[in-house]
Amino acid sequence: MPPWSASTSAFSRPEAPLMKIIAKTFAGLEAVLAEELRALGARAIQPGTRAVSFEGDTALLYRANLHLRSALRLLVPFRAFKTRHENHLYKKLRETDWSELLEVDDCFAVHAVTQSRHLRHSRYLEQKAKDAIVDQFRERRGRRPSVDLKNPTLRIHLHIGADNTCTLSLDSSGDSLHRRGYRQEGGEAPLSEVLAAGMLLLAGWRGERPFLDPMCGSGTLPIEAALIALRRPPHTPERRFGFERWKSFDADLWRKIRSEVPRESPTLPQPIFASDVAPKALAATRQNLRAAGLEHVVRVRRCELSELEAPAPSGLLVCNPPYDQRIGLLDAEGFYRLLGDVLKQRFQGWDAFVLSANRDALKRIGLRPRRRHVLFNGPLECRYLHFELYAGSRKYSPGE
Repeated sequence: MPPWSASTSAFSRPEAPLMKIIAKTFAGLEAVLAEELRALGARAIQPGTRAVSFEGDTALLYRANLHLRSALRLLVPFRAFKTRHENHLYKKLRETDWSELLEVDDCFAVHAVTQSRHLRHSRYLEQKAKDAIVDQFRERRGRRPSVDLKNPTLRIHLHIGADNTCTLSLDSSGDSLHRRGYRQEGGEAPLSEVLAAGMLLLAGWRGERPFLDPMCGSGTLPIEAALIALRRPPHTPERRFGFERWKSFDADLWRKIRSEVPRESPTLPQPIFASDVAPKALAATRQNLRAAGLEHVVRVRRCELSELEAPAPSGLLVCNPPYDQRIGLLDAEGFYRLLGDVLKQRFQGWDAFVLSANRDALKRIGLRPRRRHVLFNGPLECRYLHFELYAGSRKYSPGE
């Protein structure tokens, strides 16, 4: 049966061909996500904008949800058609046999995104899709499944592109994959777990050298760094995924895949350090480390930036300093100037990666970055700069 057939039965047939799968991510992390997928054995990998498409079987879909660090969610498209009018959209949605995906006692949610100039309102599209599904059940069964936006049995994504192609997809992840399960305290302006993991992978982190985050906030970067170094899946064992509630869910296959994860984590190859000046941030870091089972892995202490010393002759420093937008700094440029002085004077032999949306303040670090990446922390466009710190590092003039 062709992948874009109006029938959805291809999901439940063990002899079905490879599925097309779309992994969503943040802008700037597409290449990192593609590498993760390649390592998992994905085929036909195609990076796009805030997404990477690929092909794989059911086992790969399960493994990708379990192991990917830089993905936000995994969608499985099952139907596509052209549409320009709400009544035509409703008609095409009614043609899908929703009973193959839902029971009448189940609940569902629809999320719509549109780029069409004919069908512009995503909330209205969600309502039309909901109407088509419940009307079909009411006509055939005399009853209808309910809508549950928080904990649905099935999450359906409806996307209409600028070319008026409507693509229907199943969300295999359920909750966003950034919800690892370990965050108990967020602190001020917490960094997304997916963004933090992507930053570490962009920095080439594999755990083979000492790591330091001197502005750890609630501990997201050191926690993700430890999970990578220990080769542990990013989620706590209690995490549940959307595909576990599908009618086609293969429980035996899922148990086999979960059993592949070693029960005992290997020893951390190199130490991981986390520090911050705020006692509240350090308390949040320790609480989140406990929730992740990493309280004895990451070394946490209070430290002023002006007192910061390199804990080893060489290593990797990654930090997300205050930008001045969300966490106020009385003197942002002075703070970044101090950061640059500390890096130049005390961290020779290290690589430093700094994420910030304050481009003027970044110039005050006074070092020429070897690489620049554009990332987004929420709505804020950021620069993620790599500084190689060695004796005689080339100074950078703010005017350059």
